[in-house]
Amino acid sequence: MFGEALETLRRLPRTLLALHMVAKFLFGVGIGILLSHYREFDGGVVGWVFIIIAVIVAIPSSVKVLSGLGKP
Repeated sequence: MFGEALETLRRLPRTLLALHMVAKFLFGVGIGILLSHYREFDGGVVGWVFIIIAVIVAIPSSVKVLSGLGKP
């Protein structure tokens, strides 16, 4: 199953692949912000905003990859 997901990801158009990479980057930035401000509440909001934006940006590419897994 994991190999099929990688093949489907490889066949994505360049725009969706770029969106997927941007989403992963934003998610990593959000996690980094949350980890650096785990004792304070001021940085937590910004970290969660980055994570939410990353999830929203990743929706089109994730749908395309996961919809391609059920095809024979």
